[in-house]
Amino acid sequence: FHRSPSGVSLTKAGEELLESADEILLTWEQSMVSLRNLSTGREAALEVAYAPVALEAFMGPAMAVLHQTHPNLTIHPHEINSHQQVDALREGEGDVCIIAHRTDEDLEDDFDVFHICEMKMSAVVSERDDFAARSSIRLEELQDHEFIAYDPKSQRYCEAMVRGLFEVEGIPYRPSMYANSCQSMVAAICSGRGYGILPMLVILIASEQFEFIELKSEEAELKTAISALVRKGENRKSVLAFLQECRRIALMTVPRQEKEYAEKRELRREFLAGKKELSGVGG
Repeated sequence: FHRSPSGVSLTKAGEELLESADEILLTWEQSMVSLRNLSTGREAALEVAYAPVALEAFMGPAMAVLHQTHPNLTIHPHEINSHQQVDALREGEGDVCIIAHRTDEDLEDDFDVFHICEMKMSAVVSERDDFAARSSIRLEELQDHEFIAYDPKSQRYCEAMVRGLFEVEGIPYRPSMYANSCQSMVAAICSGRGYGILPMLVILIASEQFEFIELKSEEAELKTAISALVRKGENRKSVLAFLQECRRIALMTVPRQEKEYAEKRELRREFLAGKKELSGVGG
């Protein structure tokens, strides 16, 4: 400090330290919590970053199970975009990140990759779109329509995942606009700005103002991999228990949820088609 008759002010070094003070104090507090946990036998907390669809599809139920089987384990979930998750884990922050990505994504060099499940990818259109009544569609049929893609600056892995579907089909990848999150893409779709490509299970966190249309392909199954990334050599029992529970629940529930949605949508599509036909007769 600079001390004078008029008061006290920071030196240049003090100003520099002040900028880091909050982070230093937070690190100290977290260290004290860890030490208290060790002394009382409580398991350390897990910091888990995740893609939005993972929480409702399997992560939330997995956390509920672990709350019963590992009562001393605390899980702190954080929803951030995929490349921020990966970058943070690479820099030593957090314990686990759960992302959707291409199956050929080169992640094994930096992490141990724990495959959880696969999810079907679907075309997503506004309920007012002419395609909304379709039960299935091919990507080539959408070529002349406005396409909303993930922003590669904020959603690098998700953007690469969707781009890969176009590559499989041999279709030019020409976005008309970019969205920096799943929610912002859904909002743009609902406003009639175009169509998007999303995992079918986004229905779990979204509204009914749009329709999912199954993507058909003769080249390959149009799915995305959902994986958990951990640092190389991670062997803590708490981490392994969390990952195994996520996989167990995902393999049991994701296919069922996708099937149930497809069946409900087909019934709704038939109902709307019949209603439209009756309306035409009445006219």
